[in-house]
Amino acid sequence: YDRLIPETGEHSYDAVIRLTELVEQAQREVLIINAYIIPGERMMEILRQAHERGVRIRMVTNSLASNDVPAVTAKYKKYRKPLLEAGVELYEFRSDPEIQPGIVDTDPVEAKFAGFHTKAAVIDREHVYIGSLNLDPRAIEITTENGLLVDSAAFCGALADLLAVRWMQSRRIHYEIKK
Repeated sequence: YDRLIPETGEHSYDAVIRLTELVEQAQREVLIINAYIIPGERMMEILRQAHERGVRIRMVTNSLASNDVPAVTAKYKKYRKPLLEAGVELYEFRSDPEIQPGIVDTDPVEAKFAGFHTKAAVIDREHVYIGSLNLDPRAIEITTENGLLVDSAAFCGALADLLAVRWMQSRRIHYEIKK
């Protein structure tokens, strides 16, 4: 995902930069599924600008009940309202017995909780990212992540259809936003 530049010893964030560029250039739709979302101001501005261009942005992440790292939820919670104000359609994955069979339970194992660890994005149904990058400053700045950026309308369509299942297993977040 990032690579060490031998001459300088510095890191290059090629995939992070390219993913950011794709969202900045999006014309129609950005679909994001990510287990941990702490967007920060730069990402908030990118999402706001995309929405102002008429781009539909849908994002799904873990709810407090489905998150295995409650501290992340505490940080993410501060961004719920700003994400909605930026035009993001925000969903949180439900953690309930109704959806657990067939999703997280694999015979003969039954999970103690239902959550997800997916990190993916589909941009304009032309570009897809799949990898380990959490949408938080720590993952972008400190940890080493792996990911693929693929330009394939067929692959994007298949992944978007798969993500539609996660939207159905999630609840949409609403706030009354006073202007």
